[in-house]
Amino acid sequence: MVSPTYTIYIAEDDEDDRLIIKQVFTDMTEDCSLHFFNEGQSLLDHLITLSAEHLPTLILLDLNMPKIDGYAVLQAMRANEMLKEVPVLVLSGTGSYQSVKQSYRLGANTFMSKPSNLTQFVNLVSVMQQHWLRTVILPTNAEQKLA
Repeated sequence: MVSPTYTIYIAEDDEDDRLIIKQVFTDMTEDCSLHFFNEGQSLLDHLITLSAEHLPTLILLDLNMPKIDGYAVLQAMRANEMLKEVPVLVLSGTGSYQSVKQSYRLGANTFMSKPSNLTQFVNLVSVMQQHWLRTVILPTNAEQKLA
Protein backbone atom coordinates (compact mmCIF):
# COMPACT_ATOMS: atom_id res chain seq x y z
CA MET A 1 0.00 0.00 0.00
CA VAL A 2 1.25 3.47 -0.91
CA SER A 3 1.55 5.92 1.96
CA PRO A 4 -0.56 9.05 1.40
CA THR A 5 1.15 11.91 -0.38
CA TYR A 6 -1.84 14.26 -0.38
CA THR A 7 -4.21 15.17 2.41
CA ILE A 8 -7.64 16.32 1.33
CA TYR A 9 -10.20 17.75 3.72
CA ILE A 10 -13.81 17.54 2.61
CA ALA A 11 -16.49 19.69 4.25
CA GLU A 12 -19.78 18.15 3.18
CA ASP A 13 -22.96 17.80 5.22
CA ASP A 14 -24.75 15.34 2.93
CA GLU A 15 -23.96 11.76 3.94
CA ASP A 16 -24.66 10.35 0.45
CA ASP A 17 -22.29 12.86 -1.13
CA ARG A 18 -19.60 11.98 1.44
CA LEU A 19 -19.95 8.29 0.60
CA ILE A 20 -19.70 8.94 -3.14
CA ILE A 21 -16.66 11.19 -2.72
CA LYS A 22 -14.95 8.60 -0.54
CA GLN A 23 -15.70 5.76 -2.96
CA VAL A 24 -14.53 7.64 -6.05
CA PHE A 25 -11.27 8.79 -4.45
CA THR A 26 -10.64 5.31 -2.99
CA ASP A 27 -11.19 3.68 -6.39
CA MET A 28 -9.05 6.21 -8.27
CA THR A 29 -6.02 6.78 -6.07
CA GLU A 30 -3.98 5.31 -3.26
CA ASP A 31 -1.96 8.42 -2.49
CA CYS A 32 -4.70 10.54 -0.90
CA SER A 33 -5.71 10.67 2.71
CA LEU A 34 -9.30 11.93 3.06
CA HIS A 35 -10.70 13.64 6.16
CA PHE A 36 -14.40 14.48 6.31
CA PHE A 37 -16.19 17.23 8.21
CA ASN A 38 -19.97 17.38 8.21
CA GLU A 39 -20.17 21.12 8.81
CA GLY A 40 -17.99 24.20 8.44
CA GLN A 41 -17.39 24.96 12.10
CA SER A 42 -15.79 21.58 12.77
CA LEU A 43 -13.49 22.10 9.77
CA LEU A 44 -12.38 25.51 11.04
CA ASP A 45 -11.98 24.24 14.60
CA HIS A 46 -9.70 21.48 13.33
CA LEU A 47 -7.70 23.69 10.95
CA ILE A 48 -6.70 26.14 13.67
CA THR A 49 -5.19 23.31 15.71
CA LEU A 50 -2.74 22.38 12.94
CA SER A 51 0.80 23.54 12.47
CA ALA A 52 1.80 24.90 9.07
CA GLU A 53 3.52 21.65 8.07
CA HIS A 54 0.36 19.63 8.75
CA LEU A 55 -2.09 21.69 6.69
CA PRO A 56 -4.11 19.80 4.08
CA THR A 57 -3.10 19.78 0.44
CA LEU A 58 -6.61 20.78 -0.66
CA ILE A 59 -10.01 21.46 0.81
CA LEU A 60 -13.22 20.49 -0.98
CA LEU A 61 -15.91 22.77 0.40
CA ASP A 62 -19.67 22.61 0.13
CA LEU A 63 -21.43 25.97 0.46
CA ASN A 64 -24.69 24.97 2.11
CA MET A 65 -23.87 23.49 5.50
CA PRO A 66 -25.23 23.83 9.04
CA LYS A 67 -23.76 26.10 11.75
CA ILE A 68 -21.59 28.09 9.38
CA ASP A 69 -21.76 27.84 5.62
CA GLY A 70 -18.97 27.55 3.08
CA TYR A 71 -18.87 31.30 2.51
CA ALA A 72 -18.09 31.90 6.20
CA VAL A 73 -15.44 29.17 6.08
CA LEU A 74 -13.78 30.85 3.10
CA GLN A 75 -13.89 34.24 4.77
CA ALA A 76 -12.37 32.90 7.99
CA MET A 77 -9.65 30.96 6.18
CA ARG A 78 -8.59 33.90 4.02
CA ALA A 79 -8.43 36.15 7.10
CA ASN A 80 -6.07 33.71 8.84
CA GLU A 81 -2.41 34.15 7.91
CA MET A 82 -1.60 30.43 8.10
CA LEU A 83 -4.75 29.17 6.32
CA LYS A 84 -5.02 31.69 3.50
CA GLU A 85 -2.71 29.76 1.17
CA VAL A 86 -4.54 26.42 1.44
CA PRO A 87 -6.31 25.80 -1.89
CA VAL A 88 -10.08 25.65 -1.52
CA LEU A 89 -12.16 23.99 -4.22
CA VAL A 90 -15.84 24.75 -3.84
CA LEU A 91 -17.92 21.72 -4.77
CA SER A 92 -21.51 22.81 -4.51
CA GLY A 93 -24.99 21.90 -5.63
CA THR A 94 -25.67 25.63 -5.71
CA GLY A 95 -24.52 26.77 -9.11
CA SER A 96 -26.06 30.21 -9.34
CA TYR A 97 -24.14 33.14 -10.76
CA GLN A 98 -24.21 34.81 -7.34
CA SER A 99 -22.80 31.76 -5.53
CA VAL A 100 -19.95 31.47 -8.05
CA LYS A 101 -19.16 35.18 -7.86
CA GLN A 102 -19.32 35.25 -4.05
CA SER A 103 -17.10 32.16 -3.73
CA TYR A 104 -14.35 33.68 -5.85
CA ARG A 105 -14.71 37.06 -4.14
CA LEU A 106 -14.10 35.33 -0.79
CA GLY A 107 -11.01 33.52 -2.06
CA ALA A 108 -12.05 30.18 -3.56
CA ASN A 109 -9.47 28.79 -5.96
CA THR A 110 -12.01 26.83 -8.01
CA PHE A 111 -15.79 26.50 -8.22
CA MET A 112 -17.27 23.20 -9.40
CA SER A 113 -20.88 22.08 -9.55
CA LYS A 114 -21.66 18.75 -7.95
CA PRO A 115 -22.13 16.12 -10.62
CA SER A 116 -25.55 14.59 -11.04
CA ASN A 117 -24.35 11.02 -11.59
CA LEU A 118 -21.46 8.72 -10.74
CA THR A 119 -19.83 8.86 -14.19
CA GLN A 120 -19.71 12.65 -14.08
CA PHE A 121 -18.29 12.48 -10.56
CA VAL A 122 -15.53 10.11 -11.65
CA ASN A 123 -14.66 12.48 -14.52
CA LEU A 124 -14.60 15.47 -12.19
CA VAL A 125 -12.30 13.75 -9.69
CA SER A 126 -10.01 12.64 -12.51
CA VAL A 127 -9.67 16.20 -13.81
CA MET A 128 -9.27 17.56 -10.28
CA GLN A 129 -6.51 15.06 -9.48
CA GLN A 130 -4.68 15.70 -12.74
CA HIS A 131 -4.74 19.46 -12.27
CA TRP A 132 -4.47 20.00 -8.51
CA LEU A 133 -2.40 16.98 -7.45
CA ARG A 134 -0.26 16.16 -10.47
CA THR A 135 0.25 19.43 -12.37
CA VAL A 136 0.20 22.58 -10.26
CA ILE A 137 2.74 23.43 -7.59
CA LEU A 138 0.94 23.82 -4.29
CA PRO A 139 2.25 25.51 -1.13
CA THR A 140 2.45 22.10 0.57
CA ASN A 141 4.75 20.59 -2.08
CA ALA A 142 6.55 23.64 -3.52
CA GLU A 143 9.93 22.78 -2.02
CA GLN A 144 9.83 19.23 -3.43
CA LYS A 145 8.71 20.26 -6.91
CA LEU A 146 11.05 23.22 -7.22
CA ALA A 147 14.15 21.42 -5.90
